[in-house]
This record gives sequence, structure tokens and C-alpha cells, in this order.
Amino acid sequence: YQIELQEQLLRQVVSIAGSVDPYLGQKLTFSPADKGSPAFEVLRERLLEASQGVVCRGIYTLALREGQLRFGPETYREDDPMAGPPGTVYQHTPEELFEVFRQKQPKVIGPYTDEYGTFVSAFAPVLLPENGQVVLVVGMDILADDWQRMVRASPTAWLPTGLALLGVLGIAGTVQWIRRRPLQGPMRIRLWIFWPMTLAIVSAFLYWLAWKGSVWKQTNKSTTHRLVLDTQMDWDGIVKGKAQVLQGLVQEAAENFDLWLAWRRRDREGLRRLSGPLLERLRKRYHVSHLYFVTPEGDCFFRAHRPDDYGDRIPWATMRTAMKTGEPAHGVEFGKVGDLTLQYVVPWRYGGKQDGYLCMGIHLKYLAEAMQRHVGAPVILAFDKAYLRQERFEQGRQMFGYHGQWETYPHVVIAYQSLPELPGEIHRRFQTGRHWETEKVFRVESGSQVWEVGGIVLLNSMAQKVGYLLVLNDITAHVHLARKELWLSVALGTVFLSGLIMFLATVTGLAEGQLCKVFTDLSLQRQWLEATLHSIGDGVISTDPAGCVVDMNPAAERMTGWTTAEALGKPIQEVFRIIQASTGQEATNPVQQALQTGQVVELANDTTLIGRDGSQRQIADTCAPIRDQSGRVLGAVLVFHDVSQEYALKHALRERLKELE
Repeated sequence: YQIELQEQLLRQVVSIAGSVDPYLGQKLTFSPADKGSPAFEVLRERLLEASQGVVCRGIYTLALREGQLRFGPETYREDDPMAGPPGTVYQHTPEELFEVFRQKQPKVIGPYTDEYGTFVSAFAPVLLPENGQVVLVVGMDILADDWQRMVRASPTAWLPTGLALLGVLGIAGTVQWIRRRPLQGPMRIRLWIFWPMTLAIVSAFLYWLAWKGSVWKQTNKSTTHRLVLDTQMDWDGIVKGKAQVLQGLVQEAAENFDLWLAWRRRDREGLRRLSGPLLERLRKRYHVSHLYFVTPEGDCFFRAHRPDDYGDRIPWATMRTAMKTGEPAHGVEFGKVGDLTLQYVVPWRYGGKQDGYLCMGIHLKYLAEAMQRHVGAPVILAFDKAYLRQERFEQGRQMFGYHGQWETYPHVVIAYQSLPELPGEIHRRFQTGRHWETEKVFRVESGSQVWEVGGIVLLNSMAQKVGYLLVLNDITAHVHLARKELWLSVALGTVFLSGLIMFLATVTGLAEGQLCKVFTDLSLQRQWLEATLHSIGDGVISTDPAGCVVDMNPAAERMTGWTTAEALGKPIQEVFRIIQASTGQEATNPVQQALQTGQVVELANDTTLIGRDGSQRQIADTCAPIRDQSGRVLGAVLVFHDVSQEYALKHALRERLKELE
């Protein structure tokens, strides 16, 4: 998106630079003496008009004088802290700006910091048509903070990051779900490993395909952006080149003595007789379509291309510039019959005084044809209806052979198209008014043809958007090649992924089968052990390393009065309470001794177990630590049995022996 913004900025500054008359720029010294001069004021007015509707901090001009860059006309107000009065030396110049003067190519620079602030700026040179010399450079500033906000405002800027974040959160959630889910059977590797990995691999493959497609589209768009930018520069070059041709033709006509004499006499019939053949010759050779003779007051005295239409005031800004400066001027202007033309105006002097103006023009249709031949791509020239009236357009269509009809589109009329028929998408955009989005590049298809379309805005001498020149970059071959590469990538990727998934399926299937067998064997062993444990008459209690109850058999439940569910996790001292029968004192718990010493512990013979219900019974027990293969203590197992009857018999036997004695 940042690249698109830079391309848009370049197109804007190139368009503005194209509206600057290099010959007026030549008259500036880029010193304080320029202020108030006609050339300075005219150029400043052009910049102010061009800045309307352009998002920027300001527009200005720079020229290289004695190795230093100096400011000229600009749109900054005099009280603006960022203003540079005429002749001000640019102190902290970015090095890249000198490359614009050396390479004579437009460029976006920044962010950079100078004495006025931190900016992202676009620069475009204004060249002399005859030798390509840089007269001045037009600059356009955007504050760096505003630039960053524009970049962050991209509708797709956060999409990749958001998708990646969602993927990470999904994986984390799945891991937490697996960790918290109790294991109730053999581990289902295909469910927990195979399918998530398969989904991840397929998603990554699809994302790669989407990324590859977006990169390809961006490459094509960048190519078309560059084509549009080059077209803007080529258009400006053609306009200035044709202006130079008109300059020579007008000067030659102005030096024609018979023509000058007829003008001095204000002889319309003489002008008709002399200018008719002249215009016809110039039309065939140079595509000159207009020839005017204008009074010093700016009134049209005679039109050679429409001899019977005269007496009206010429409203062009180009004419006002020539009248104000007393110098030749050129610019794009609308005529009376809907004819958008490049006009060149030369003051006609007699005896050192202004005696009128001689004007020649070339219709933009011929410039569009020249552009089409120059760039080698189809072009479409459209005029904005806001500056036309239908009856004038119909007159112009008869004179210049416009391709379009007035009623076809609501906002524009087609003056020239190099394609026999407009593609459907362009037609729909013209119908809905979406052609105004010429700052963007869009794709259109017509049959087997595919184009990337970009447009440049045509400005008149008042910097008004009076028309559009659309350039169609044929990318059919690239599209077909990219589609073949895409399908090849899909086929190869599908084969590779299929093999990888089959491998994962086989491996996880074997692993899951082995785990199921092991789990089944362990389950059978556990069931056998539990059956054995529950079948014996001795009480058995197992604990963890902290001495908390882990399991009990039914005999232990019966003797302690605790069920396994109730005793689970409780300290062994609370469940297995023992005292010395002879003294009634609490006996040392054998589990703690076994865990601490790591040795087998046996209880004394006079140990009494206190049940949960207060019942007492004589027991004999043994406690041993439980170890893993490395010898680490995992817990303890306590085995005890009821010896109350044996204890009572021994006690009775001792009492009987005492009586016999």
C-alpha cells in the first residue's frame, strides 16, 4: 500500500510539474527580486490552482544556483513557519534531491528532516523541450506523521498480522484444550496430531498460493503504475514538444509580411484568403487544428478554422498569462465547440507596442494518437462534461471526428479510443462514474484479452481537471503464464502434500496402533492388579511422594472406615490413625518413615488402628517406598491386616499361664 501511495504522489507532482511553463521558469532568477514579477505571480497562481484537492502540506519550486538550492514560487503563505521566501537557500537539503536534478527523473524522498520539519516529499523536474535542461524542480510536502497515518489507514495493512494472530491463538487454544482434557483411553494420535498437522500444512499451502498470487498482481500493478507514471511524463514531454513546434510555427506566421499587413489593416477577407491555405498546410503536416487572430483587448478578431465565428472574448488563462507577462504562453484550453486543444499564444507587436496576439492550437485527439504510438499501448481520451455543452460537443464531433456520443455516459464523453470497442469493465466504470478513481489501477478483461488500466488526469492552464487519459497495459501473456505457473504449483504442491499427508497418516496410524496395544496391555495388567489387590484380605493403601492417599483396596476401606473417594488426596495421618496399644500414645506413621528413609518399615506388635467411627483393632503392617527404574521415589505402599483375634488369643494364653503358675 505504501508503494501505491508513493506512485500516487509521484503522479500528482508530475502532473503539477507538467502544468508549469518552463519558459516562464527561465525568466526567474530565484532571488528576492523575483517577488511581484509577472512570471513569479503567474507560476505561483498555477501552483495554487494545482494544489486544489491535493492532500499535501505545500507545493513549492527549487532551482540550482551556484551549487545551492534556492526557493521560488510556492503555495505556502508568507506567515507560514514553513514558508521559504524567494531566493531563500535550502540549508539541510536531502542528498537524494540533487539526484532529481542530475537524473532528471521524479522521485519520492523520505521521511527526512530539514530546517522546516520532517516530511515525505515528491519532486519532479521541469525541463526545456529543446535541450532537456532542468529549469526548476517542483516539490510537494506531506508531513511524516500524516504519511504514517495514511499508510496505517490501508484496509489490508493488518490483515496478514490478524490472520497470523488468529492462527497462533487457535493453536494455543487447541493445546490448552488437549492438556486439560482428561485421558480416558489410548491417545488418539490421528485426532490430536495428524489432523491438526494436516490442517496446518494445507492452510500454509493455500496461504502460499494466495501470497504468490498477490505478489504477482502487485508486480503487474507496479508495472502499470510505472507505465502510468512514464505516460504522465511522456504526455508532458509531448505537450511541451508540440508547444515548441507551435512556437516555431507561430513565429514563422508572425513574420509573414502579407499576413501581418492584413492584420494591421484588420482585413478579415485578407486574413481569410491568406490563413486558409496556411492552416491547411499546417494541418496536414503538423496536425495544427486552430489558428486565431486576437486583439490587444483579448477579443477574437478572426478564426481561420471557423472563419464565420468571431467577435467573442477569449477566456483562456493562457491568454491572460500572455497579456500579463507580455511573453509567449502555452496551455491546454477548451474551445467554443468542445475542442480541448493545446494552445500557443504569441504577442504581436508593432512599433514596440502590443498590437494583438497570434494563437495556434493542436487538438488533444492528435496528441492522444501520438501518445498511443509512443507508449505502444491502447489509450482512451475522455473529456469532462462539466466544461462542455452538448451542442458545442456535437459541432466538435463533426469537425474532429470524436469517437463517443454525448448520451453514452453521464459525466464524460469519449474523444478518442484506440480500441475498436471499450472493454465491459471500463464501460461500467464510465456509466457509474467510477472513472474518477484514475489514481488507482484496475484490471479489465475482454474475451481472451486482459489489461491493467491506469489513468492520468488532464489539467487545463487553470489546473482544472478537464479530462482523463487512460492507458491500457496488456498483461494477457503474463496472466496466461502466471496461470500456468499457478496450476503447475498447485499440481506439484498437491502431489507433495498428498505424499506428506499419506506419510503422516501411515506413521501416526502405526504409532496409534502400537500405543493402543500398549494401552490395552497396561489396562489388562491394571485390571489384573486391581482384581488381585481387591481380592486379598490385607488392607493396602498407596500414597504419592507427599504422603497423600492415592488408592485404597476394599479391605483398607473396611478397616479405616474411609472410602477411596473420600480419602483420595488426604494426608495418610488423617486416614490411617494408629496408636500404641500398651500406652495409648500416637504411634509414628510408617509411611512418613519410609518416604524419608527410603527403607522398608514394619510396625510394632502392639499397634492399634483407630477407625473413622472410633473402632479399634490390632494390626500388623509393613510400609515400603515405591521406586521407578532410576530409583526415584514415587510414593509408598502400606500393607496391613487385622490381628485382633491373634492378639486376643495371645493375651488369653498369657493370662492362663499366669493362673497355672
